Amino acid sequence: MTGKSFLLLSRIKFLKQLLNLAGFEEVSGHWIYCPVINSDSFIIDLGANKAAFSKLIFKNYQARCYAIEPNQDLFNEITDKNIYKFKYAVTKKNSPVKFYINDNHEASSVIENFYSCSGKRVDIVEGITWDSLIEKLQLKHETVSIVKVDIEGSELDLIESFTLDNVSLIDQLTIEFHDWLDFSLHERTINAINKLKSFGFTIVSNSPNHSWPVEMLFLNKKRMHFNRFQKVVLNIYSKFTFLKY
Repeated sequence: MTGKSFLLLSRIKFLKQLLNLAGFEEVSGHWIYCPVINSDSFIIDLGANKAAFSKLIFKNYQARCYAIEPNQDLFNEITDKNIYKFKYAVTKKNSPVKFYINDNHEASSVIENFYSCSGKRVDIVEGITWDSLIEKLQLKHETVSIVKVDIEGSELDLIESFTLDNVSLIDQLTIEFHDWLDFSLHERTINAINKLKSFGFTIVSNSPNHSWPVEMLFLNKKRMHFNRFQKVVLNIYSKFTFLKY
């Protein structure tokens, strides 16, 4: 490991410790802001896989978790009775779509040849828009504490479909972007990040310059109330991760 790499990793470790002190936690690879989560919270887990994220959130906070997973094999493995599961792919319109099942169960996608692999099979799954999903879950007028998004490239369609009204009742979105797998998604990714910023979200990310597998937490500044210490930490974190979006 080079000296530069060691310093970068040391800095990221230090920044993560600061975030923990300020009330943030990494859950199943996704950063969340914990103080707004409790037993009355609603959590939407898009791309739930086997619902590891939802299970941990329920275990720690007893929140009401909705796991959305289109892969039938993974869907069948969500057996926790405390998790409400739905077999959908979040898409631009309400219609059946091709879903490409990858040998890597974390890389199946509605995008053909995603992750440089067409997958071992193609399923037809029910596609659903964000608005229709919210109606289905009966959350149209409810505050959603967390939307976790890990949907293998389809996060861009989702964000591009968002309106200010869509996100006004969302406290935080924790999103994995995938242009590191497919650089053709990069410009749309940057535009999507900037769109959420324009809607009043602030970003927490430990991936400098968006140059490797990237998880980002978007906090709705209109709904969040940070104390002085938390504001200082977020300010330091933003500067040290030198976001340039």
